[in-house]
Amino acid sequence: MHSLTVRSDGTDVVIDCRPDERIRPRDAVAFEATAQACETVGWEYSRCGAIDEPLANRVLQQPP
Repeated sequence: MHSLTVRSDGTDVVIDCRPDERIRPRDAVAFEATAQACETVGWEYSRCGAIDEPLANRVLQQPP
């Protein structure tokens, strides 16, 4: 799961969430490419492991 979030200070951050044990080599390459793309446009990038289901549901329900 990934999310583009705008913080209260107006900065943009892309967050990728996937449990560490589910990351394959090609996923790691994709995460690095995403981090580089974010840097190019001035966004922050963060990757986290698993998040709890209620939080994931709230993120997925946010309007685009």
